[in-house]
Amino acid sequence: MNRYIKYKQVCKLAILGNDDINNTTSSQYIIYPSKINGITINNAGTNYNDTSTQINIIGGGGNSAVATATTTSGAISAITLNNSGTDYIGPPSVIITSGLTNITSLVGGSGYTTANTQVIVSGGGGSGAIITPAAAGAIISLIISNAGTGYSSTPTITITSGITGTTALVAGSGYTNGTYPLGISGGGGSGCTGTFTISSGGLTSISITNAGTGYTSAPTLSFPGAGAGVNASATATLGTGASATAVIGTGASASVSGIFTNSKRMRFSLNNSLNDVKLSQNAKCVLESCHIPNITNMTGNSVLLRLNASSEYKTFDTSKKLNGNPIILSTIVHPSAQSNNLIYNASDLFYSVNISSNFLSTGFIELELECPNASANIDFITNTPLKNFYISLVIIDIDPELTKDLTLAPPVDYNNYNVNIPIRNY
Repeated sequence: MNRYIKYKQVCKLAILGNDDINNTTSSQYIIYPSKINGITINNAGTNYNDTSTQINIIGGGGNSAVATATTTSGAISAITLNNSGTDYIGPPSVIITSGLTNITSLVGGSGYTTANTQVIVSGGGGSGAIITPAAAGAIISLIISNAGTGYSSTPTITITSGITGTTALVAGSGYTNGTYPLGISGGGGSGCTGTFTISSGGLTSISITNAGTGYTSAPTLSFPGAGAGVNASATATLGTGASATAVIGTGASASVSGIFTNSKRMRFSLNNSLNDVKLSQNAKCVLESCHIPNITNMTGNSVLLRLNASSEYKTFDTSKKLNGNPIILSTIVHPSAQSNNLIYNASDLFYSVNISSNFLSTGFIELELECPNASANIDFITNTPLKNFYISLVIIDIDPELTKDLTLAPPVDYNNYNVNIPIRNY
């Protein structure tokens, strides 16, 4: 508290779970953080395998959910949720993608060698696929060295070649004798280098010193630097005519079957008892005592109690990782179901949270009870298990008279309140 402000009690609010106006209806709702409940396969698809299938869980406001697929005869037979994630406020989307699972329709072509053949995988929305060729004139086989990831449609396989040699050499005439760098352009590739030799004024030989990569058609050969000769020509040779079709898993779809219901918003009526109470901008709400029943699937976990301020007052919430309703209680409940979780006069352990000046004039108070680490739905409704929920809140406000004393304000004495206006007598 501010060292120059002293506080006095305005009122004490004692409320019970039976006072929740929604205690017989499903007023459950999902807030941060919630986990994914499971994943349902809607369509098993075809051509999938275990190692090349990716399950991507996106959206829903959350993160960290991880799932893997199991396949049978090319169809997805099961999706295992390895990590349920956290922070989901709604069901995320399940996106199923694939790596390469096979190569079909191979046409071998001609003029290829293993060393001079390259296979390019493009498109399909994925990346990382690597195909290794074996060739001896024709392409003999294409081996998937890396299936890649993220393909949502069939990628294109393009088989390219280096320059393996030249044919159809025409000598021409009038050139200056010597050996010169070969001119190579076009053909879609790069990196090919070579030399050509002129003897007796004509082209006599061409030597390829580097086959290059990526050529899909024969590049144009030229003979620069050899003087003003004419009519020399030659044709580059490379592998041509090969093709193949990639196969990926397709057609599968799945959806999140739900996310855990792990919190309940409760609204308690003030019965118009405090409508005329005026609060300053310095008013605070402090938890005095609380009993939280230990409900199944909540046992042994941390629970949070949040105060929903009527003025939409927000504070930074480290659990939600954003601005949200302030936490007035954070504790771990007993590991056994139906055990008591009693907290008495624990002002030193819990927050005092600021409240708005109209906090008591709206006719109700709302609280959220949340179990962030629940691993299954919490049944807040059946047999009204929250009927034993109890909380006592103290509203304190600045004391104009005492605040004139600028000495350090002592702690609030919760055993000596000057006003006590319970909502309900017990």
